[in-house]
Amino acid sequence: MSLKIDVKTFPEDFTKITRAQRRDVKRGVTRGISEAAIKGKEIIDNRTADGMGINGKFARYPKKYLKWLKAAGYPTTPVDLENEGDMLRSMQAKVTSSNEAMLYFDNATQAKKAAFNNRIRPFFGFNDKEEKRLADVFRKQLKL
Repeated sequence: MSLKIDVKTFPEDFTKITRAQRRDVKRGVTRGISEAAIKGKEIIDNRTADGMGINGKFARYPKKYLKWLKAAGYPTTPVDLENEGDMLRSMQAKVTSSNEAMLYFDNATQAKKAAFNNRIRPFFGFNDKEEKRLADVFRKQLKL
């Protein structure tokens, strides 16, 4: 299970900037993609810890699962997808090309768990407000 962060924001006319500025833009793009991926992971981690998914609060746990959580000594509120923390801890950010980064789970068991959780309680992605935050992180690295 992976999520791509794809960057398509570049200055409109590269011909009007110097070679040094072009080099700086390319470095900025690379840094920006990396920073955006790290920020994306942070957004998902923080939002999930607060019991929030992409579009708002997570749905409640089913009664049977709630009973099991209580018996096992796990907290039952908020719904944060984090019993032992293994799933979110296995989420990683990686730059995959000159204009793309990826968030993924580096453990197959945790990736399956994330896919299951994401179907019921969407958490692995970004809403419009979060996408704007990621774009701002990216743009800060472009120093023209």
